[in-house]
Amino acid sequence: MARSYIICVTRFMKIVVDVVVKKALSFFINPTLPKSHAKEGGAEGVEYGLLKNLIDGYTANESPELLIFGDSVFLRVASDDDCSMSLQEILDTHYKDDVFQVSGSGYHSGIFERFSALLSTQVGKPGIVILPINLRSFSPTWDLNPLYQFHAEIKLLSLFESRSPNYMFSGEGTPSDLDNQSVILDCKGQKLITLADFLDIISQESEPGSEVWKRRLKAIFQYHYTCPLNSMHRKLQSLKKTIKHLNKIGVAVYSYITPINYEAGLEYCGDSFVKGVEENISIIKNELKSIVPSLPDCESNLMFQLDDFSFQFSKGVFFTHHNATEHLRFEGREFIAQHIIKKVQGFKANML
Repeated sequence: MARSYIICVTRFMKIVVDVVVKKALSFFINPTLPKSHAKEGGAEGVEYGLLKNLIDGYTANESPELLIFGDSVFLRVASDDDCSMSLQEILDTHYKDDVFQVSGSGYHSGIFERFSALLSTQVGKPGIVILPINLRSFSPTWDLNPLYQFHAEIKLLSLFESRSPNYMFSGEGTPSDLDNQSVILDCKGQKLITLADFLDIISQESEPGSEVWKRRLKAIFQYHYTCPLNSMHRKLQSLKKTIKHLNKIGVAVYSYITPINYEAGLEYCGDSFVKGVEENISIIKNELKSIVPSLPDCESNLMFQLDDFSFQFSKGVFFTHHNATEHLRFEGREFIAQHIIKKVQGFKANML
């Protein structure tokens, strides 16, 4: 704990000098373009600042060497955490101007595919991309959830790919997700329910520790992680396309499967939870083997490497012991940050 505290305090002081001051100066120069995308979804008439910053950052040969794709795991910090730095801030501090992060709540391989395709149109390119694989993103409860479709963002990204640049959300031509509400969630061995039913379940308020509370958590763990995944799943296909896009333009990729609170899953769902998770992860790995034959022994692969951290942490490393998200306390964030730093060093050494 003492070491973690010292590391956190030291990095916090660096943030004050290297990040806070820099962001403050940037605000006065251009207050509408934060380095990282904090908004969720695109409102009509609002600029997609993350897209514009990415285009600006990779229009010249001198571009950030490291590009990180991420979701809310990179952005969230528990209110009672030992350290207030997010994973994104830890990596921003370490790499300073040599990193660009594309992170947003609910971001997934579908939107990362579009960003990776866009890079092929730019003069400058990163040398390495970090591409986390969040098992929850393949679940029907995330894949079909209207909150995580990002139609407006993907539309703007597609316009850039077709050489019709536009940074402003129009609100036009956005497909309706209402039909998704009636989709049956096929989760092996579980009661057949619709997406609308599931959203009702997770919105229920109950006394912590009560039977209703336990049933709610059981449903969340089951439907987020254990619904059977198949090789043709659109998010899995997008993941493969993302890696192919990047490798084709000479960009190395480091992926890792995001840690999940498997101990809580075991507690509320039993052994079938671990079995369901392992089967889905096996599907992901087998599909990636089709484009990276050296998996799982891929340490020597110069263009793609994969780690599996799904069962890495005990429940105490997550926001709460019963937490069904992948959000990590400082111990977990520091672990992931150090592994990313180590992998990047390895890739850079191979590039010499």
